Amino acid sequence: MYANAPLLALIEHRAGVDPVVAREWEAVRTRTRRRFARFLERLDAAGAIDPCVPAARIVDTLSDALTIGAARLARASAAERERFIDDHIVITERLVGVSTGPAPAGEHDRAPRGPEERYK
Repeated sequence: MYANAPLLALIEHRAGVDPVVAREWEAVRTRTRRRFARFLERLDAAGAIDPCVPAARIVDTLSDALTIGAARLARASAAERERFIDDHIVITERLVGVSTGPAPAGEHDRAPRGPEERYK
């Protein structure tokens, strides 16, 4: 992502003015996001995760955050990039409901949401 984030931003921009690029870019984004959403839906159906919102919303949120964050950190230090990846993993775990313990002290305002708060 770091190496290609500027290119992805350029494609996104071009898609806004070129219908051919827009169609192809949307096909790529839709296919990868749908695959990830189906994966999460299968895990949810199996009881392996406890997502806080529907899978498609999680996938859209994570995809956008990763793309924008990677573009922003394209020229950042290796340590900053690693911290972003580590944070993104924690965010992903929280959104999909993998992390069930309390938040690390001082890092988050509240513990993970339980089943009674799902999809609110």
